Amino acid sequence: MKRLTAVVAALALIGAMGPIRLAGAAALTGGIRGVVLENTGRPLGAGARVQLVNSRGIAVTGKNALVSTDGGYAFADVDPGVYTVQVVGGTAMTVVNVVAGKVSLANVTVAAAPQAKAGMSTTTKWLIALAAIGGGTAVGVWAANRNDASGSQ
Repeated sequence: MKRLTAVVAALALIGAMGPIRLAGAAALTGGIRGVVLENTGRPLGAGARVQLVNSRGIAVTGKNALVSTDGGYAFADVDPGVYTVQVVGGTAMTVVNVVAGKVSLANVTVAAAPQAKAGMSTTTKWLIALAAIGGGTAVGVWAANRNDASGSQ
């Protein structure tokens, strides 16, 4: 009975350690790293979040990351396959193929947030602020500028 208890305890300990990799064995997973850039080429900066989405369009559980101050992000221990790296709350994304034992590069470019300028109407400035919060849609900003140019608001 003591022997059975010792074997069960040993198996529980091994199970808690996670997957076992033998020295010299091939890696089973890969990684992804990249930079989130504005279309101007500048890093997006800290605070944005990226997530990993599988080929079926489903976010991969536990695979989201905050973007660092230099725009960088990374995912480790990703199963091989095709994924999309997507900026959360926006439409910017890029597709990447993950290969076991390799780190794949996947930079993401987002539209730079429009900037309010002197002489713009209050309506235009509010639409620019809302577009920046909502991921930078340019259609609302264009429409507001068009209305300002025609004199109607």
